[in-house]
Amino acid sequence: MTGKPAPLSTIEDVRRNMSRSQATRVARTRQAIFEAVASIDDEAAVTVGEVVRRAGISRAAFYTHFSGLDELAIAIMRDMVQTVSALHHEARGTTYASWREASVAMLRRTVDHMVQNRRLYLSVLEMPGSSGAFDAAVVELAGSIVAAFERMADVLDQKDVEDMARFIASGTLTMIIHWMRTNPSMPVDEMVARLISFFPNVER
Repeated sequence: MTGKPAPLSTIEDVRRNMSRSQATRVARTRQAIFEAVASIDDEAAVTVGEVVRRAGISRAAFYTHFSGLDELAIAIMRDMVQTVSALHHEARGTTYASWREASVAMLRRTVDHMVQNRRLYLSVLEMPGSSGAFDAAVVELAGSIVAAFERMADVLDQKDVEDMARFIASGTLTMIIHWMRTNPSMPVDEMVARLISFFPNVER
């Protein structure tokens, strides 16, 4: 006797559950890889072998997610900027007295996040292909800064906005990384104050 086919809604539920389960596994594996990179100390080389050993996964699993260390480095740095941008987006209802005050808030979120994850980002920048990761982070951060400049269209033309955003993004990341390497005990407030002192004055 042939059984009745499962109702369509049941099949769709199964597919949704499978897709959700797969997405969870992917996210869990990526997080394990990120945490493995963060756990590598100054003496250990950042290699695929070291990453998979610390993450408790196979090389095959690693290469399912990333083609190599360069792609991993880019993914981590992009994730960093997107995380900070998301935090800033959540606070977009906050009213700031000026663009500079808003910039201080954005810088504080960026510095706080990078300092809290210092070992991860310094390890990333020691990987082969890390220059590509830095460039990717600059592009992502510049995009967030361009969005912040949108309300000032009557002060700066679009080309000036894009150039200034790249300049600020590159300089900000360079200085934060430099301080994390050379002066890890520097207070976040001091980092933010020094960074904002370098920002151009573009207030109305």
